Amino acid sequence: MDYVEYIDTDIRGLIDSNGNLVTLRGEDAIKNSIISWLTSFRNDILRSPGKGGYLTQHLYKPMSEYNRNLIRDSITDGIYQDYFPRVRLLSLKVEPNYEKKEWNIFLNVYVKEIKQEVSLTTTVKNFI
Repeated sequence: MDYVEYIDTDIRGLIDSNGNLVTLRGEDAIKNSIISWLTSFRNDILRSPGKGGYLTQHLYKPMSEYNRNLIRDSITDGIYQDYFPRVRLLSLKVEPNYEKKEWNIFLNVYVKEIKQEVSLTTTVKNFI
């Protein structure tokens, strides 16, 4: 494999000056894909029934240290089930913000095809 180009459309549905969906490439496309995967519900991933939903299933439970550990373990498990061996998890931190009822997620992965580390941060609301 000589070269892999990652391309994705922005999950926020942003439109460019020509009226087209914003197209992301490279590291931005990878981050977009992982955030989309993180915030998906089980069976949301087209052509991949049973994939996704590793995080969202925990957002309907009270925020606690126990649930934080479940979220971390579920994301870790999901990365290995849905992305390995193309993407290897290097680090993952899940931090609660009890005041805002949010989870801050810090993820660092290694993407084999581009031989590069990719880091991302996202915040998701807890629904209880």
